[in-house]
Amino acid sequence: MPKGSIIVYFEKTDFRKAREVLEDHVVIMDGLLSVFLVLGTPGKVYEKVCGLLERY
Repeated sequence: MPKGSIIVYFEKTDFRKAREVLEDHVVIMDGLLSVFLVLGTPGKVYEKVCGLLERY
């Protein structure tokens, strides 16, 4: 596969460590645990998303 043509999604992986290991060979997608979206309150989900945006 050509460099950068694969998207990898991690839920429980340290995004920065994954980026360090994989470099720019794949596109890394980071996000919330799926269960958090289902069971979390709207306020908690909002806080978590804002935290992710600030982190990167």
